[in-house]
Amino acid sequence: MARKISWVSAIDASNDGQILELENKLSDFYANNKSYYSNIDYTATNWNNPKELAYQEIKKACATSDQICEFGCGAANILASDINIEARYTGCDFSAELMQKNKSKYPTATFNTIETPNLLPFADNSFDLLFSVFVFEHSTRPHVLLDECKRVLKKGGKLIIFCPDFLGRGGISSQQGGWSEGTPSQKIKKGKILDGLVTAYDNRVKVPRFCEQKIKEGAPQFLINVDPTVFYFKFRPDVDAVYVTFRDDFLSYLKADFEYQPNSLEMSDYEKSKKLLYMSFIKK
Repeated sequence: MARKISWVSAIDASNDGQILELENKLSDFYANNKSYYSNIDYTATNWNNPKELAYQEIKKACATSDQICEFGCGAANILASDINIEARYTGCDFSAELMQKNKSKYPTATFNTIETPNLLPFADNSFDLLFSVFVFEHSTRPHVLLDECKRVLKKGGKLIIFCPDFLGRGGISSQQGGWSEGTPSQKIKKGKILDGLVTAYDNRVKVPRFCEQKIKEGAPQFLINVDPTVFYFKFRPDVDAVYVTFRDDFLSYLKADFEYQPNSLEMSDYEKSKKLLYMSFIKK
């Protein structure tokens, strides 16, 4: 595995081969990682935490929406926080086993299995509210997923995107620094002095500079890391994230069909402090 920054644009057709290869490798990884959903289910309590503004805003939107869909729903933790929306809630994810468990736990909700990456298993104009929580960064073709969001939302429906701000923060969790697994301090403690110093340089200088240059080039780009560390090192959350999420990608791509709803000052501060993106759009 090299230190090379292997990020390619998902909307450039010349990169289709690399992205298809990535999709196949990710499919194999998810099929063989039986503990994946339990490993990433660490934000369940956020739905009841008043300081987690994004989660509370999503709950408010759900309270006033008729047909609600969460794509990439995992264990559908929002339902444990607000059972009143169960009958109006539809969730979908890749694990048929997990979707069946969700059905048993929340019998009046609807759960569908996603069969094809980036495609939502629903009819056109199905929902009044569509939202995702830490999902887009795992999309290999985020522009296609956005097209799907447009397709399944009703006119006047709301789309909420909640994800990391990888390009804006200057790096993605799945980008390798140095030549081996670990942080600079971990490597130095093991006696890998040069590797630790190179890792620090990669994380703090090389990758952030690359991000700055890409931001200057404009959007949408939808940069995909086709060589994520999930294929090399021990799993931890977001080493399988591949889309280098960026606000201007969403704004530029959706502007023809959606109206952006600016955040409150409080939400903007929340985003900045946590280096996250919370974006709300209304379908025209």
